[in-house]
Amino acid sequence: MATRNINHPNPKKVSVYNSTTFGKNVPPDNVNVFEYDAPKPIDFMRSRMNRTWYKVPEANEAEFIGWGPEIDPIEIVSDSSDVQNSTDPYIPWADQASTPPGKQKEKAIIQYNPTALSEAGNQPAEPSLTPLNKWLFAIESARDAGTGSPVDPTNLQPHGIVPTFDKLRKDPALGQTNDNAIVFYDHVFDYEAPLDQKQIGDNYYGALTVAAANVKPVYNFYIQPYEAIFTKFTGSDSLPESILPSLYSFLTMVQNTNDGTSGIQRSQTTGRTEQSSIDTIFEKHATLNKLINEYRVDTEVVFNRGQDTTTTAVSKGQYFDKYAYAFARETTAVADVNSRSWNMTNGSAEPVSLSNRFKHQVIPTANLDLFSTFADVTNRFPMYCDINFSTDSSNSEILKVLEETKLLTMLVKDFVDNKFTVGPPMDFNFVGTDGVPFAPPNSNFHESLFKTSNTENAEGITSGSLECWDVIQWANNLIGGDKRVTATGGDLYGQIENGVFLGKFNQEAASISQQSGGLNSINRYLNVLKFMTKLNQMANFTNNQNSSARGKTRTWKDMVGGTFNGVGPAEPKKAYHETIFYKVEKWEVDGTEPIQSFYFPNARAITEHRFTDTQVKYGKVYIYRIFAFEMVFGTKYRYQRDAAPVSTANLSTLNLKTNQARICIITEPSIKLIKVPYYEKVVVMMDSPPVMPDVEVVPFRGVENKLLFWLRGNTGNYKLNPIIIQPDDEASFDAIRIAQELGDLDPIQFKSDDHPRYFEVFRLEKKPSKYTDFEGSRLGFIDTAVNIDEACKGATAGSWIDTIQPNQKYYYLFRTMDNHGHFSNPSPVYEMEMVHDGYAPFLLRNVYQLPDVETPQVPAKSFSKYIYIKPAYTQTLLNKEHSGLIPAPDTDGCLTAKSMANTDWIYLGMDKQPLWKQKLKVRIISKKTGKRIDLNIKFRHKSTMQTFENNRNNKLC
Repeated sequence: MATRNINHPNPKKVSVYNSTTFGKNVPPDNVNVFEYDAPKPIDFMRSRMNRTWYKVPEANEAEFIGWGPEIDPIEIVSDSSDVQNSTDPYIPWADQASTPPGKQKEKAIIQYNPTALSEAGNQPAEPSLTPLNKWLFAIESARDAGTGSPVDPTNLQPHGIVPTFDKLRKDPALGQTNDNAIVFYDHVFDYEAPLDQKQIGDNYYGALTVAAANVKPVYNFYIQPYEAIFTKFTGSDSLPESILPSLYSFLTMVQNTNDGTSGIQRSQTTGRTEQSSIDTIFEKHATLNKLINEYRVDTEVVFNRGQDTTTTAVSKGQYFDKYAYAFARETTAVADVNSRSWNMTNGSAEPVSLSNRFKHQVIPTANLDLFSTFADVTNRFPMYCDINFSTDSSNSEILKVLEETKLLTMLVKDFVDNKFTVGPPMDFNFVGTDGVPFAPPNSNFHESLFKTSNTENAEGITSGSLECWDVIQWANNLIGGDKRVTATGGDLYGQIENGVFLGKFNQEAASISQQSGGLNSINRYLNVLKFMTKLNQMANFTNNQNSSARGKTRTWKDMVGGTFNGVGPAEPKKAYHETIFYKVEKWEVDGTEPIQSFYFPNARAITEHRFTDTQVKYGKVYIYRIFAFEMVFGTKYRYQRDAAPVSTANLSTLNLKTNQARICIITEPSIKLIKVPYYEKVVVMMDSPPVMPDVEVVPFRGVENKLLFWLRGNTGNYKLNPIIIQPDDEASFDAIRIAQELGDLDPIQFKSDDHPRYFEVFRLEKKPSKYTDFEGSRLGFIDTAVNIDEACKGATAGSWIDTIQPNQKYYYLFRTMDNHGHFSNPSPVYEMEMVHDGYAPFLLRNVYQLPDVETPQVPAKSFSKYIYIKPAYTQTLLNKEHSGLIPAPDTDGCLTAKSMANTDWIYLGMDKQPLWKQKLKVRIISKKTGKRIDLNIKFRHKSTMQTFENNRNNKLC
């Protein structure tokens, strides 16, 4: 079993306290403790016994949480004269027959502190109250001090003492209008939230394993039509993230196809996809519900770390073009949003639309390898967010049974399908060594002030509500209630209704959906019984005499701790809890609900989850919020007054002393699934600015007033400090720094992740001393588009002809601008002078070093990383004449039919010197050693007939 070491120094620990168990707002100096009413909803009994949690002022991290002052107004004692003849004040309820199942009664003897009670109740109308009467009023003022009989609560004497049990028995302000006791909950627990990867750095090292998390946006390459649909269609026509191409939709199709359970068929005559064979929800998702033809481009990858070779259905470029045109065609053609393919339902009560189903994606435990095996395939997508976070299985008793019985995925699936009983949000207070990870959206998180002493300043504590769900009721419904699981069969939850399962259709998924290949009815029934047995055992109380059946539910004694008859102190116990699953929510900045949610089961075999979200849009700000769902074995309890003396005469009968009373505490298990904030990250999907261009200067023969500048897009990946030229450059680089999560002085990543759209040209006629001298000297832009009407058809180079004066020095500077308006750092400054003395002109050229720049702005390139050989752009163009698609000038204009099966007739290249099928030698010589490397290269092109459904009315170019 793989677990994390959580004992490292300075963990990001968050302590969670019920609002009834936290707080010690002490009375003012001039108010007696028995005349002070603690604020609601605190457990008033525990408050008077100083058994509530509070934050220690100015304490270090190790002592961050304290446990009550030393002087207790009401104390817990042990007494051998108790009716049970026990030295332990905590007595399990003897009459179990009259106790509801799972409940337990404890008894405790309490007594007042003479110092605290001495000054209480001394109002002018009651100057001579005895300590016994004061004690009775402190317990329950609605009782007559002489007889113990109930009195009119509206006719109480003005003794000023605030009763303890009146506050516990009924309180109209809390909706308690009858004589039933108020119910309290104790789900106090700690959990460790992960640190952001950037926070860790070199602070943790060696054998320590630190919980970490990170969300990293990655921009791979540019496909103009695909990104155009993000900006062209807005409002109700906006593209929902849930139907964007998903890596895991493709991989799920591939795994299930190899098993023969489903799969897209191809026509034997045309080789095209048979639309009728697209039947699974993942196939429909990949084809936009059958709108995309021929979307598969076979690419072999290694699956499961070399154990099996499969074929993925992912292509770089072609698929995303088709996706864009298909979406645009459907959106333009269909006016009604709900009539579009991805929003349509089958007319049943439950929606089955692609956009709704893929808002919730569940990863079964058996398919976790899907998220680590195909990491290299992510590079085939234009952009994505890499998500990884540590998991914690240090407590895994219930998790182990859920895995063994294959009920863990069922639990997550039932949560997605709203099968759990949602309880009212539970109020908590939070104290953490590094604060709460984040305030959950739509929550009432706020700052509360608690004062632990009149000599200390008030301490600010984060307070708020957390969503919770009833585990016991869900477990009972597994084998009873709605009869979904019986020994004779029954519907084991059926298919997931509000989402999709990702990954291979295996026994676990079959068991949940009750399809062939899954567990039979008897085995499912036995699995549920095994889980119920373990859950019931863990729900037992910790003081169960049978050690084998001793459970996780704490008794009241466990919860309050403290010192008893001078023995102790006994540390209060926090609730046992286990992380069952994690939920990753993707939000818009101003969203009211998540765009999408991804569910990851906790697993003992792993220590982190890795996930790649390819369903993202360029330029959009996303908030990723990760929540951990903790199964907390809490305690539900209430108080009863058992016995209190009304006079010295009945002390012997009650076996109590004058200053004592006996109380009862009724406890029962309260197992809740609580959603706690785990990690939050705001990211921007943005590409890197481009690298500076390569510049070649070409003079014209015999021309003294013209220069040709040939600029090419450069390649590489550099980290450089940005250079400011224009006034608005700084704001642009600031936005990039935010997207790259950089500080104000950190270098920026410049990368060639898409081809250049423009080149900027700057020129000065006097020597510059710094780059900002070029401000306002821009001559213009060099457009790289082949056709100005279709920006998606661009080249990687461009030229500029500048008119100059001979015998005049000019200083040039160039920058690259990509398709998103990002610009590179400037090129070196080029000093040019065309010398002309009446004869043949000649050019003097030089790289001019700016005086204020210490180092040149030409980064060094590593040979092994940056060598890049590819065909020229003109060699990739289709030669229609040589291919026989248009008649040659010396022919009669007739064309012959072309075979779709044999594509040897296709001819690429517009240059006179052909490249394809030619052998080339590239020789590389080291400047230092003279050693040579020869690369023998032969270029081939592979022809695949693809029909791009480009309707010019889409205007995606």
